[in-house]
Amino acid sequence: MPKSQDNHGELSKIMNAIADSVAECSPDVLWEECTEEGLKVDAIADRTRSVILGAIKKHKQRKLHEAKRAYLADISSRQVKQYRIPSSAEKRKQLLDFAFTKIQQLQGPLSAAARELDSLTDEDIQRMLEGLQELGVLDENDVNKFPG
Repeated sequence: MPKSQDNHGELSKIMNAIADSVAECSPDVLWEECTEEGLKVDAIADRTRSVILGAIKKHKQRKLHEAKRAYLADISSRQVKQYRIPSSAEKRKQLLDFAFTKIQQLQGPLSAAARELDSLTDEDIQRMLEGLQELGVLDENDVNKFPG
């Protein structure tokens, strides 16, 4: 057995023996021994409490942190993605109108927006076109039909 594993085993035995000894002592005896040694028991208790509460908080928030990482990864992937959208506002309107009529299932929910296409801002139109490309409603061939 390598020496480092042997040392690790010995350390584990010592730590377990100390833990058993402490577990068998009454709190009053431990308090008295720490005080006699000049240790600041309240500071040790506060530090221990802080470590335990920190571990509990970290455990409770792990799903939150995982969700945040996934959200940030999703946002960064969207920022990197390049959408092909016509450069002129008029061509963007035409492409959006085309997208509204391309797939029959989308006619119902999107028909109100299509009827009021002139009331949409150019920024709204760009976001909608990006979303439709993301969903796969518009592909490269569709965009090429509206150069400019």
